[in-house]
Amino acid sequence: MRKRILCFSVILIIAGSLTGCKSTDYNAAVNAIENKEYETAFDLLVNLGDYKDSKQLLIDNIKKYVFDLAEKDKYDNALEVLNAYSAVSDFNDIYTDINEQKELYDIYLEMENCFSENRIEDGFALLDILPSDYRNIQDIYDTYDQLKDSNFKGKYRNGSVGEVSQAIMFELYYSTYDHVFQLHVNKQIYWSDGTIYKEHDFYIDPDDFEDETTIKYGSYTWSISDNGRLTEIDKGKTYSYK
Repeated sequence: MRKRILCFSVILIIAGSLTGCKSTDYNAAVNAIENKEYETAFDLLVNLGDYKDSKQLLIDNIKKYVFDLAEKDKYDNALEVLNAYSAVSDFNDIYTDINEQKELYDIYLEMENCFSENRIEDGFALLDILPSDYRNIQDIYDTYDQLKDSNFKGKYRNGSVGEVSQAIMFELYYSTYDHVFQLHVNKQIYWSDGTIYKEHDFYIDPDDFEDETTIKYGSYTWSISDNGRLTEIDKGKTYSYK
């Protein structure tokens, strides 16, 4: 009888000890959540199993953490968290939502990259894929809509076979008010055998314009006439549109 009492007492002590450990871990998890140390909290809550509301607390805060990451455009991190805790609950709907957000964001970044590199048509193709109310794309559209069409394209070639020569390709982009918005210049210098030994390719934006008919860029100064002629003032060269 005495042995039974002793065994029962040991069991009670062990059970009390385990309960105390779980209580400590639970409180630590709650504190970690309050401090936004989510991954620490998740590890504790997973080990707690069905203790109190540990499972529900875990599920709720996984969702909160994932949406917080998504709001900061950290979609890959959010998807990693959902994958890591996929055994805890069914997060399929949230995973689909976050993945769709990531796809739109990737398109948005590529669209910005296209416009920054003056690949206007590529930028607009991606812009058309995005929802009309997505982020700041209306502002982007209003800005770059002025660059959709180039009114003039020209080509100039000086010299002939057997001589050092240069070729200049240029495009002028106009705004909706017929004001010059941007000039794209590609200048190539050729050896006498026709091979290129020097090339300059650059875009000139409104900040480089002195006025609507005069453009300065580095050592270049151009004048733009109404009849479609681009004149390099410093060197007296005039390039006609074709």
